[in-house]
This record gives sequence, C-alpha cells and structure tokens, in this order.
Amino acid sequence: VQTCALPISNARVSVDGKEHGATPITLRLPAGAHVLEVRLGNAEPRVIPLMIKAGVQTAQYIELPER
Repeated sequence: VQTCALPISNARVSVDGKEHGATPITLRLPAGAHVLEVRLGNAEPRVIPLMIKAGVQTAQYIELPER
C-alpha cells in the first residue's frame, strides 16, 4: 500500500498496530483486512480500514489538519 499524507509529509504510519515509518511510504502487505493509522504529532490518528487484494497495488491519499 502506498500512503501519502497531505498537506504535510512525515506523518507516522502504523498498520495493524505496528509502526512502519513516516509518509510518504510504500509498504508490502499480505492480502486480507488491515487497519491503517496515520498520525501527525500528537493529533488523533486517521484510522482507515483496508482490504488488500493479492497482486493489486493500493494507494491511500490522506488529508491531515495542518499543525
């Protein structure tokens, strides 16, 4: 899954409760249901349920409030 946060990069990205780094980021996930969380600073995270299909590229573009 490719994840980009707008308007700011460097938002923290977690999938299924495990932190993976900061936006922009590209992750390889197994097929199935996942929960993507994107958080900027101490703000509440954006929580997005994902359904990943085998062999299909998925992109998420997330708008976050400016600091």
